[in-house]
Amino acid sequence: YARQLRNQCWDAIREGIHPKDYFESQKKENISASSDGMRFGNLLEDLIEHNTTLTDKKWSAPHITRYRSIWNNYLGQHLADKSIMNISDTQLLDIFKKIKTNPVKLVSGKKDKDKYNRTTTAIFAKTLINKIYKYAKEEKGYKGENMIDPIRDNSIFKKSEVKHHKGIREEDLGRYWNSLKQIK
Repeated sequence: YARQLRNQCWDAIREGIHPKDYFESQKKENISASSDGMRFGNLLEDLIEHNTTLTDKKWSAPHITRYRSIWNNYLGQHLADKSIMNISDTQLLDIFKKIKTNPVKLVSGKKDKDKYNRTTTAIFAKTLINKIYKYAKEEKGYKGENMIDPIRDNSIFKKSEVKHHKGIREEDLGRYWNSLKQIK
């Protein structure tokens, strides 16, 4: 086996290719041929490593923590062993719906599903899955479709209208400050 590898190195050198580059290209071809390299769990770890070591704009620790938490709490149980080649947009949409209907308890203890409906969490999860697909296309040679594209504008990602309160009038503000001064 070692002689076979040596001969492959010499063949690559004769073709003007550095042996390291040759074996890296072989590795990429093997990974893309194997769906193991295209599993969401593996791609997430590779994505985090890529964005913490290999890019100029590195992810911060809180950024990584947020994405790992969303993965561990919501996505990992459904997607860790699934390949990006074998999942449909409807399966992803079902997972995003589960984020809203069956949320984990917030660290802050907020439980009210109507008031804290996890739309932002679903949006972060969608962004994470989209980043995984983009990473697979750019770095791993994935040629398939990004399954986020068909569901990108789905209504579950729409935030509710923010209720704005009317502004404070200057005379009311003046009375408030005056009453505070009198308390002293």
